[in-house]
Amino acid sequence: GFDGASHDYYYSEEPDTSKNIKEGEKFPKHLMVYAAVAFNRKFPLVFCENGIKINSQYYQDAILQSTISYGNENFGSGNWVFIQDSAPSHRSKNTQEFLCNNVPFISASKWPSCSPDLNPLDYCIWGMLKHKVYSQKIKTLSELKTVIEDE
Repeated sequence: GFDGASHDYYYSEEPDTSKNIKEGEKFPKHLMVYAAVAFNRKFPLVFCENGIKINSQYYQDAILQSTISYGNENFGSGNWVFIQDSAPSHRSKNTQEFLCNNVPFISASKWPSCSPDLNPLDYCIWGMLKHKVYSQKIKTLSELKTVIEDE
């Protein structure tokens, strides 16, 4: 009997998918960058060495030293509070001790989880930066670095 199924076919031209498909490399070149912000300014970006694994020692030596230095120079030593996300190198006992000895900070045990107010990089800034970067045709790591620095 009749099941009500429709067997109508419509033919049209092939759709223009050039605007919908984004081709990319399987393993594109990339940069790892550290950023910090305050209520009225951004800290200088730190570009990590290519292929480096960020352990607590690298994080302290290559990233925190310059971040703390900049914070103290711009806000005064002891006049600002440092907070970070819970990446393994950030929450390690060694890093927590380093911070305790060098800057006022909110310890890992007191971090509020998933707070957009305390993590504006994760909840806003990285997404905006990613949108700006992906909207351009960047061919080299040097161009990528320049675009990131200019934003």
